[in-house]
Amino acid sequence: MTKQFEKMLLIILVFFGLGMIVYAAVIKSDSFLAFEMLLGIIILFVPKVVSIIFKLEVPSMLKILYWVFIFFAVFIGTGLSFYSKITIWDKLLHFSSAMLLVALGFAIIGYFIPQDVIDQVPAIVYTIFGFTFGMTVGVFWEFYEFLFDGILEMNMQRFALSNGMNLVGRDALLDTMGDLFVNTLGCFVFAAYCYFLFKQDAKRIENLSFKKVQPA
Repeated sequence: MTKQFEKMLLIILVFFGLGMIVYAAVIKSDSFLAFEMLLGIIILFVPKVVSIIFKLEVPSMLKILYWVFIFFAVFIGTGLSFYSKITIWDKLLHFSSAMLLVALGFAIIGYFIPQDVIDQVPAIVYTIFGFTFGMTVGVFWEFYEFLFDGILEMNMQRFALSNGMNLVGRDALLDTMGDLFVNTLGCFVFAAYCYFLFKQDAKRIENLSFKKVQPA
Protein backbone atom coordinates (compact mmCIF):
# COMPACT_ATOMS: atom_id res chain seq x y z
CA MET A 1 0.00 0.00 0.00
CA THR A 2 2.80 2.42 0.91
CA LYS A 3 4.69 1.77 -2.33
CA GLN A 4 1.52 2.34 -4.34
CA PHE A 5 0.88 5.59 -2.47
CA GLU A 6 4.47 6.74 -3.10
CA LYS A 7 4.16 5.97 -6.81
CA MET A 8 0.82 7.77 -7.10
CA LEU A 9 2.10 10.81 -5.18
CA LEU A 10 5.19 11.06 -7.37
CA ILE A 11 3.10 10.82 -10.56
CA ILE A 12 0.76 13.56 -9.30
CA LEU A 13 3.71 15.82 -8.45
CA VAL A 14 5.36 15.25 -11.84
CA PHE A 15 2.16 16.12 -13.71
CA PHE A 16 1.65 19.14 -11.48
CA GLY A 17 5.20 20.21 -12.30
CA LEU A 18 4.54 19.80 -16.02
CA GLY A 19 1.47 21.98 -15.60
CA MET A 20 3.62 24.59 -13.87
CA ILE A 21 6.06 24.54 -16.81
CA VAL A 22 3.17 25.29 -19.19
CA TYR A 23 1.91 28.00 -16.83
CA ALA A 24 5.34 29.63 -16.63
CA ALA A 25 6.14 29.39 -20.35
CA VAL A 26 2.73 30.16 -21.87
CA ILE A 27 0.81 32.26 -19.36
CA LYS A 28 3.68 34.05 -17.62
CA SER A 29 6.01 34.05 -20.67
CA ASP A 30 8.88 33.43 -18.25
CA SER A 31 11.38 30.94 -19.66
CA PHE A 32 13.60 31.06 -16.57
CA LEU A 33 10.65 30.24 -14.30
CA ALA A 34 9.77 27.35 -16.63
CA PHE A 35 13.36 26.11 -16.29
CA GLU A 36 13.08 26.31 -12.49
CA MET A 37 9.90 24.22 -12.65
CA LEU A 38 11.73 21.67 -14.81
CA LEU A 39 14.49 21.50 -12.19
CA GLY A 40 11.77 20.99 -9.58
CA ILE A 41 10.57 17.91 -11.45
CA ILE A 42 14.11 16.58 -11.78
CA ILE A 43 14.94 16.90 -8.08
CA LEU A 44 11.81 14.93 -7.21
CA PHE A 45 13.86 11.91 -8.25
CA VAL A 46 16.75 12.58 -5.84
CA PRO A 47 15.61 9.76 -3.47
CA LYS A 48 15.64 7.32 -6.41
CA VAL A 49 19.12 8.47 -7.47
CA VAL A 50 20.39 8.10 -3.88
CA SER A 51 18.88 4.62 -3.74
CA ILE A 52 20.60 3.55 -6.97
CA ILE A 53 24.01 5.10 -6.29
CA PHE A 54 24.36 4.07 -2.65
CA LYS A 55 22.22 0.90 -2.91
CA LEU A 56 19.97 2.10 -0.10
CA GLU A 57 16.28 1.79 0.56
CA VAL A 58 15.05 5.29 1.40
CA PRO A 59 12.35 5.26 4.12
CA SER A 60 8.85 6.19 2.97
CA MET A 61 8.35 8.98 5.51
CA LEU A 62 11.58 10.65 4.42
CA LYS A 63 10.57 10.51 0.75
CA ILE A 64 7.10 11.87 1.42
CA LEU A 65 8.39 14.72 3.59
CA TYR A 66 10.94 15.54 0.87
CA TRP A 67 8.35 15.55 -1.93
CA VAL A 68 5.93 17.68 0.08
CA PHE A 69 8.72 20.16 0.77
CA ILE A 70 9.65 20.38 -2.93
CA PHE A 71 5.99 20.87 -3.84
CA PHE A 72 5.52 23.82 -1.50
CA ALA A 73 9.00 25.32 -1.96
CA VAL A 74 9.41 25.06 -5.74
CA PHE A 75 6.01 24.64 -7.40
CA ILE A 76 3.94 26.75 -5.00
CA GLY A 77 6.52 29.06 -3.43
CA THR A 78 8.48 29.90 -6.59
CA GLY A 79 6.08 28.92 -9.37
CA LEU A 80 3.01 30.66 -7.94
CA SER A 81 5.02 33.40 -6.16
CA PHE A 82 3.80 32.50 -2.67
CA TYR A 83 7.08 33.80 -1.22
CA SER A 84 5.96 37.32 -2.10
CA LYS A 85 2.21 36.77 -1.62
CA ILE A 86 2.40 35.27 1.88
CA THR A 87 4.84 36.96 4.24
CA ILE A 88 5.44 33.92 6.44
CA TRP A 89 5.78 31.44 3.55
CA ASP A 90 9.56 31.26 3.95
CA LYS A 91 9.19 30.61 7.69
CA LEU A 92 6.64 27.84 7.07
CA LEU A 93 9.13 26.16 4.75
CA HIS A 94 11.90 26.48 7.33
CA PHE A 95 9.58 24.71 9.79
CA SER A 96 8.81 21.88 7.36
CA SER A 97 12.43 21.53 6.23
CA ALA A 98 13.42 21.16 9.90
CA MET A 99 11.12 18.14 10.19
CA LEU A 100 12.62 16.74 6.99
CA LEU A 101 16.13 17.11 8.43
CA VAL A 102 15.15 15.38 11.68
CA ALA A 103 13.74 12.49 9.63
CA LEU A 104 17.04 12.36 7.72
CA GLY A 105 18.88 12.21 11.05
CA PHE A 106 16.72 9.26 12.13
CA ALA A 107 17.42 7.53 8.80
CA ILE A 108 21.17 7.91 9.32
CA ILE A 109 21.38 6.77 12.95
CA GLY A 110 19.02 3.86 12.27
CA TYR A 111 21.25 2.69 9.44
CA PHE A 112 24.30 2.36 11.69
CA ILE A 113 22.57 0.57 14.57
CA PRO A 114 22.52 -3.25 14.21
CA GLN A 115 19.00 -4.57 13.64
CA ASP A 116 19.23 -7.08 16.50
CA VAL A 117 19.75 -4.33 19.11
CA ILE A 118 17.76 -1.49 17.57
CA ASP A 119 14.89 -1.95 20.03
CA GLN A 120 17.29 -1.85 22.99
CA VAL A 121 18.53 1.68 22.33
CA PRO A 122 16.64 4.26 24.45
CA ALA A 123 14.21 6.42 22.48
CA ILE A 124 15.89 9.55 23.83
CA VAL A 125 19.10 8.64 21.95
CA TYR A 126 17.31 8.69 18.60
CA THR A 127 15.46 11.85 19.57
CA ILE A 128 18.57 13.78 20.59
CA PHE A 129 20.47 12.72 17.48
CA GLY A 130 17.61 13.66 15.14
CA PHE A 131 17.08 16.99 16.88
CA THR A 132 20.76 17.97 16.91
CA PHE A 133 21.25 16.81 13.32
CA GLY A 134 18.37 18.99 12.12
CA MET A 135 19.60 21.94 14.18
CA THR A 136 23.17 21.62 12.89
CA VAL A 137 22.17 21.50 9.23
CA GLY A 138 19.90 24.51 9.80
CA VAL A 139 22.82 26.48 11.23
CA PHE A 140 25.06 25.52 8.31
CA TRP A 141 22.33 26.69 5.93
CA GLU A 142 22.50 30.13 7.53
CA PHE A 143 26.30 30.02 7.08
CA TYR A 144 25.68 29.31 3.39
CA GLU A 145 23.28 32.25 3.07
CA PHE A 146 25.70 34.59 4.83
CA LEU A 147 28.63 33.45 2.67
CA PHE A 148 26.87 33.79 -0.68
CA ASP A 149 25.19 37.05 0.28
CA GLY A 150 28.72 38.43 0.54
CA ILE A 151 30.24 36.70 -2.50
CA LEU A 152 27.36 37.15 -4.95
CA GLU A 153 25.86 40.31 -3.41
CA MET A 154 22.57 38.55 -2.73
CA ASN A 155 20.03 39.27 0.01
CA MET A 156 19.01 35.82 1.24
CA GLN A 157 19.33 36.91 4.87
CA ARG A 158 17.13 39.94 4.22
CA PHE A 159 19.64 42.44 5.63
CA ALA A 160 18.54 45.03 3.05
CA LEU A 161 15.24 46.45 1.84
CA SER A 162 13.99 46.04 -1.73
CA ASN A 163 15.31 49.53 -2.54
CA GLY A 164 18.84 48.45 -1.58
CA MET A 165 19.05 50.27 1.75
CA ASN A 166 20.82 48.19 4.38
CA LEU A 167 19.02 47.56 7.65
CA VAL A 168 20.80 48.42 10.88
CA GLY A 169 21.10 46.73 14.27
CA ARG A 170 18.35 44.39 15.42
CA ASP A 171 16.34 44.85 12.20
CA ALA A 172 19.20 43.35 10.19
CA LEU A 173 19.14 40.22 12.38
CA LEU A 174 15.41 39.53 12.35
CA ASP A 175 15.31 37.25 9.28
CA THR A 176 18.27 35.09 10.30
CA MET A 177 17.23 34.78 13.93
CA GLY A 178 13.65 34.09 12.85
CA ASP A 179 14.87 31.29 10.57
CA LEU A 180 16.93 29.77 13.39
CA PHE A 181 14.01 30.01 15.82
CA VAL A 182 11.57 28.36 13.38
CA ASN A 183 14.14 25.69 12.53
CA THR A 184 14.56 24.93 16.24
CA LEU A 185 10.80 24.76 16.73
CA GLY A 186 10.32 22.43 13.75
CA CYS A 187 13.11 20.13 14.93
CA PHE A 188 11.72 20.04 18.46
CA VAL A 189 8.11 19.35 17.44
CA PHE A 190 8.95 16.51 15.06
CA ALA A 191 11.63 14.99 17.32
CA ALA A 192 9.25 15.09 20.30
CA TYR A 193 6.48 13.48 18.25
CA CYS A 194 8.80 10.67 17.15
CA TYR A 195 10.08 10.25 20.72
CA PHE A 196 6.63 9.13 21.86
CA LEU A 197 6.36 6.83 18.84
CA PHE A 198 9.69 5.22 19.71
CA LYS A 199 8.72 4.94 23.38
CA GLN A 200 5.68 2.90 22.37
CA ASP A 201 7.68 0.66 20.03
CA ALA A 202 11.44 1.11 19.59
CA LYS A 203 11.39 -0.97 16.40
CA ARG A 204 9.55 1.89 14.68
CA ILE A 205 12.96 3.44 14.06
CA GLU A 206 13.41 0.69 11.46
CA ASN A 207 10.65 2.28 9.38
CA LEU A 208 12.58 5.57 9.40
CA SER A 209 16.02 4.11 8.70
CA PHE A 210 18.09 3.73 5.57
CA LYS A 211 18.51 0.05 4.72
CA LYS A 212 20.92 -1.69 2.41
CA VAL A 213 19.19 -2.97 -0.72
CA GLN A 214 19.51 -6.74 -0.67
CA PRO A 215 20.84 -8.21 -3.94
CA ALA A 216 18.23 -10.15 -5.90
